[in-house]
Amino acid sequence: MSDEYGETIGVDEEQLFEQELDGGQALSGPPLVPEGYHEAVLQEVTLEVNRSDESKGIRPFIRWQYQVIEGEFAGRTLRNDTYLTQNAFWTYMNTLRAFGYTKQQLAEEAGWTPRKALEYATSLVGDKVCLLIKHNSAKSTDRFTGEEDRRTYANINGIYPTGWAERNAV
Repeated sequence: MSDEYGETIGVDEEQLFEQELDGGQALSGPPLVPEGYHEAVLQEVTLEVNRSDESKGIRPFIRWQYQVIEGEFAGRTLRNDTYLTQNAFWTYMNTLRAFGYTKQQLAEEAGWTPRKALEYATSLVGDKVCLLIKHNSAKSTDRFTGEEDRRTYANINGIYPTGWAERNAV
C-alpha cells in the first residue's frame, strides 16, 4: 500500500524487498495509452530551452504535462512541447484556443515573449482538455549494445476543448 506521495506504508521490511518494481514489464514498459481521444487535465507547464541543434540556435519551448482523467489509463502522464519561435508560434496559440481563448482575445494581445507565453500557460494548470493520441514509431539505438530497434510511443497529435470528441461524435 502507498501513501499520497508513493511511499510504501504498512509493509514489513521482508515484503518491501520482494515488491515488484516494474510490473513485470522491465524491457517493454507499461502499455501505451491507446490511440483516440482522451480527456486530460493540465498538470504542469515549464519554460525550457532546446540547445541540441546548433544550426537552429537556442530555441525556447513550453513543455505541457497532462494527466489522463478517464478510463483504464486514468492517471497516466503525457507531455508535449510547443516551440516559441516565429515559425512555430501558431502551435502555442492553437493550444491556448483548446483551453478556451478565442482568436479575437489572442489577436488583441501584443508583445508576446517566452515569459508572457509561460504566464498564460501557467494560468491554465488544472484546466481540462481533450487530447488526440496517435502512436508513432521511431528508430532507436540501444545505448548499451548499439543495436538499432524501433520504438513505439504515444504522441499527442491534437489538443481540443474538453468534451470535443463527444460533441463531434468521433
